[in-house]
Order: sequence, then C-alpha cells, then structure tokens
Amino acid sequence: MKHFNKIMFTLVLNLTLSAPTYADIVKEKRLNYKFNSELLMKGDIHYSYRLVDAKELKTKFPMIAQMDTLGMVKKPNIKILMSKIVYVINKPIGFFDHKQMVDEKFLGHLNEGAKLKVLSEESFKVTGPASYNYGMKVYFDSDDVSTLPDAKAIKAVTAARKLDVISQSSSAVLMKEYSNFSKFQEGVVIVTSFVPLKENKTLAITYHIAAVKDSSISLGLEDLFKEELVSQRNLLESFKVK
Repeated sequence: MKHFNKIMFTLVLNLTLSAPTYADIVKEKRLNYKFNSELLMKGDIHYSYRLVDAKELKTKFPMIAQMDTLGMVKKPNIKILMSKIVYVINKPIGFFDHKQMVDEKFLGHLNEGAKLKVLSEESFKVTGPASYNYGMKVYFDSDDVSTLPDAKAIKAVTAARKLDVISQSSSAVLMKEYSNFSKFQEGVVIVTSFVPLKENKTLAITYHIAAVKDSSISLGLEDLFKEELVSQRNLLESFKVK
C-alpha cells in the first residue's frame, strides 16, 4: 500500500469537527465524517450509525455496498447497518502485524467469553454465550503480507480505504467476516485500517456493515453497539504479547 507524504498526512489528521469535548463516545451525523484528532488522543470514540434498506445502500452508498462480500443485501427481511468508527489504541503500530492479527489467542481475547475452534488459518468457529455458534473469517493486508482470498475481499478493503483519506496512509488492514453472527445480525463485514500516530499510539478507522433483522431495530441495538465499541478498544489495549 502506498503511503502519503508525511506533511499531507499531518494536515489531514488535524482537520477538526465541532464536537462536545466532554463526550467519550461521540455520535456523528454523517457516515463519512471528519474527526478531531486531539479528542481521539484524549480517549474519545467517534462513530456514525445508520440503517438503510438494500436499495438505498446500492443507490446512495455504492462504495459501502462494495464491502458486502457476504451477499447480505440479498437476504430477506433485513436492513443494512452502516457505521464508521474511529479511536486511538495505546499500542505501537508494530503490534498490528499479520502474526498477531490471525493469532488464535488474540482473536479469542477480542471475542471475550467465547471459545474458538480453528478451521483454517483464517477461519474459526466461535462458540459464544449460551453455546451460540457463529463463523468468523479473518484476513490481513499490508505492504509485506496479504491474505485477502479473492477479488471480492480485495474490492471490499479497497473501498473501505477509499472512504477515508487518512486510512490510505495505513500500515495494516484487518478484515473480518461474521456469518450467523447473532439473533440481531445475520452477517457482518468489518474493515479496520491501522495508522501510526506516535510511538505507542495507533489510529484505528473501521467501516462496518451488517445485515440486521428487522425485528431487532427497536430493541436497543444501538446501545449494544456502543457498548461493543468500548469493549473492543479496551480488549485491544489489554492484550499482552507473551
């Protein structure tokens, strides 16, 4: 992946958006919002959250639609949840390498309370609470290593990186696919770009789409979503490399 000129990156990163300075979790109105790097360095999490039907996804958000490697738009009686999530992780960029990102112990740590069964280097069967099972596939992409399996995955990662100019300066990208994920979501595709900031700080920019069952829309799904944002960042920071 090509890296932008350092000066240009610094200018873009410091673009600011008016947001409450007291907020830890800031909801943005626009999907492709600009973020305040100073607030992120203090610990803020910024996110967008929008539900659309398949037709609106294709016509108004064609770049996001390219992330649908699971054919979620073809599933009956669903809405598509789209989100952009941005936060800073107190880890050096070297932490986010291929070996770490597909490591069974690391992935088990991120899926707190679940058990992982390795099916292949990139595929896992995850058993969650109450013995609920779902499938997870994990792919990694960087200058040195890429495990993206096919043209659809490459298209999804390329689309996610094009959606945000800063993510094009990333050193590594992690893509996850979840199938039969929960009683709320039938499928999920997540693409996260990791961008170095300082010696022990890394910016994570995530684009997330999910097939959400219509019946779950009014069940406080966004509150669960926000809880998961905080949980995932905390789990990333708390993992210790042995």
